[in-house]
Amino acid sequence: MTSLPSFCPQTNETMWRQSWERCQTMESELSAAPRDMSQGALRQLLEQQHHLMHHSSAAVQDLAALVHPHRSLVLLCDAQGTVLQQAGDPHFLQRAEQVALRAGVSWAENHRGTNAIGTALVCAQPIKIHGSQHYLPDNRILSCHAAPIYDPYGQIIGVLDISGPSELEHHYALDLAQLYARQISRQMLESLCTPTRRLLHLHTDPGLLNSAFSGRLVLEDDMIVAADELAAHLLRQDWQELPGQDLNSVLDQAKNTSRPVTLHLSTATKTRPPVRPVQTQSVTADTPQLSPQQENALEPAVRAMQMGLSILLSGPSGSGKERMARELHRRHKTQSGPFVAINCAALPESLIEAELFGYEAGAFTGARRQGYAGKLRQAHGGVLFLDEIGDMPVGLQSRLLRVLQEREVQALGSERTHRLDFQLISASHQPLETLVCDGRFRADLYFRLQDYICKVPSLRERADLGDYISKELTVLAQGQAAPQLHPEALQRLQDYDWPGNYRQLRSVLLQIIVQDTPGRLWRAQDLPALPCLRSEHNSMMAPTLAPDSANRVISNYTAISAVPGTIPKAQTLKEQEYAAVQQALEQHQGNISQAARALGLHRSTLHRRLKEMTQLITAGDHHPESQESAWQ
Repeated sequence: MTSLPSFCPQTNETMWRQSWERCQTMESELSAAPRDMSQGALRQLLEQQHHLMHHSSAAVQDLAALVHPHRSLVLLCDAQGTVLQQAGDPHFLQRAEQVALRAGVSWAENHRGTNAIGTALVCAQPIKIHGSQHYLPDNRILSCHAAPIYDPYGQIIGVLDISGPSELEHHYALDLAQLYARQISRQMLESLCTPTRRLLHLHTDPGLLNSAFSGRLVLEDDMIVAADELAAHLLRQDWQELPGQDLNSVLDQAKNTSRPVTLHLSTATKTRPPVRPVQTQSVTADTPQLSPQQENALEPAVRAMQMGLSILLSGPSGSGKERMARELHRRHKTQSGPFVAINCAALPESLIEAELFGYEAGAFTGARRQGYAGKLRQAHGGVLFLDEIGDMPVGLQSRLLRVLQEREVQALGSERTHRLDFQLISASHQPLETLVCDGRFRADLYFRLQDYICKVPSLRERADLGDYISKELTVLAQGQAAPQLHPEALQRLQDYDWPGNYRQLRSVLLQIIVQDTPGRLWRAQDLPALPCLRSEHNSMMAPTLAPDSANRVISNYTAISAVPGTIPKAQTLKEQEYAAVQQALEQHQGNISQAARALGLHRSTLHRRLKEMTQLITAGDHHPESQESAWQ
């Protein structure tokens, strides 16, 4: 693993020019052909990287939602530069496929030449590689921005990359990659907190304690267990040398240097039980304030939860369902334990079972030596939130139903069972009753989930949208001067339909903040592009692109390709989806894997869609719009 760089980073131009010099010395070893691992080897790698993927899943999902409108992808890679996961704009996936920008391919510099992922690992610094700066000509269709991900001990354990077409140059993308890479690192750090370990914030400015700019240490008594990059910088210590040192000794050293520093300290008020994941309860830029409409929807849901009922949150993607779930947990009077969330659409299907139910040490290749408790046990005494429950594989639905019925769980590879007591909240942007009718969701599980259904209003339903946008700009500016919007610019933001809801709005506001300059007045024509997307597209455009073990099944689509005539010009969403699937299959000569990647879907998801489409055709219904609700 690569270690931490100094705080005197090289310039972006210096790094890529030096990378070219390295590539010239090993040019005979470089090849445009990808180093692509087998599906079995990739599955094993994903299991080995369970810890990184577990702590990265939320960040990858949120970042993918931010860059999706800008024709870009988010890629999570391991410390050797192999892509583990990709998400974002499914249309750009087709171009990315041309250069093998996909899971299982190594983008190490000695394999793919100068590129953001590999060069960031070599330099141990964030870097942007745009267009012609790539060493291999084939890769020059890309504009890439990569930031290393560090563990709590100062070692690089992965890379977070944002890649898009080279004809578009997003100057804010590298900042976003760094921001979310740091968020992943801090999640790992704070997950080390236990009842005997406390989290300490430090900064030279007392006003910045407990902010995104404060350093963090995990302490056991007065011994430093782990730290983040900023804490090491403030303490003027080698990050990798901090663990195991006495805090008071380190503070004295910082005061007695040639440039003495005064640090202000703040201990976190709450510690977490050993198995509880880090979940912030405060309102941050990632958890927008509830609208009056959401408050009205929340009140009866709180009463239902107090009665012990399961809550199902229903609403479009990005509308704040997780925020509503956190508010339900916060206002619950009796279930005051941890809030544990899992997004069923954000993890590869091969990892969901281990993530939910846990596993014993040695249960499978790559399992942690100490095993893993799993989300269900972590939620004991608190609230379990299952987001996008409609995307849970059918095989796991039966196991979850059994847990809900018996209130006990058995980990993978174990013969022991553990009693459970938690409140269940689930959420879906898809109508579960439709999935039940289609045979894609168990009816008995559905009735266990929907004791009370809470409809979550979308962003465009906010009556106070103008005021909210102004306040959110101030929050996202994090203490800096907020950008100034001309009334016409604010009105344009109010009038926009916001198909991506809060995630899309946050993306636009972050772009404004990153590009802002002192004294600038943002006019309507200065605003970032607001794409004309329908919110109903979210189900097709929010991929979780990890591979599974499905084989290439060409026979599944023969009935589709045999339909006489051509598909009419797409008008409804269902027609568009139907045509997109058929086109992808034709372009890739029936290769399910490639077609799924082009569409931004799991292969297993595409298999399900093919089966549904085949059933419609067999029944004589060649017009998918008549089954509009069948696979929204």
